Amino acid sequence: PHWQNHQHLIVIDVGGGSTEVIFGQDTQIVSRISVNTGAVKLTSAILRSDPPTIAQLSNANLEAKRQFEGVPFGYDPASAVVVGVGGTLSNLSAMEFGKFVTAETLHGYELSLDALEYRMEQLATLTIEQRKTVGGLDPKRADIILGGAILLAQALAHLGSNKIAVSTRGLRWGVLYDRFLL
Repeated sequence: PHWQNHQHLIVIDVGGGSTEVIFGQDTQIVSRISVNTGAVKLTSAILRSDPPTIAQLSNANLEAKRQFEGVPFGYDPASAVVVGVGGTLSNLSAMEFGKFVTAETLHGYELSLDALEYRMEQLATLTIEQRKTVGGLDPKRADIILGGAILLAQALAHLGSNKIAVSTRGLRWGVLYDRFLL
């Protein structure tokens, strides 16, 4: 799927140290906001136990919520399509398939907020070693995936969105698309 036909687009990228939120309208970027918390930062600062305690989970959610409260909207977010990029979303979505899937299979897949919340509940009860065996999850992300999921869920809650579409296309793909396909 191509999202260029939508007037309003919100792109979210949960990184290790920060989370980027980009608001687009038609072919223009309306605003770019960098939230100063990513999956690694949230995990190392708050989710220290293995598995995390209930208090740590609560504090991680409160911190993520607090970080996104400062993200202003350039338009009504209900009118936008929300798309995510990066390893956090790709791994959480692949977990819905229960196994490794290709980037082509993931591209365009819509992860619901309900499915995301289910995965958060599941991951919160597992140790890092147990998470490494979850189908679809790259074992290298087992330690930070819960922090990333919390950030993604709080971002969606702030935007009032109940789903996010996966884009497996990165910057290089976009440059090639602009150069050769337009």
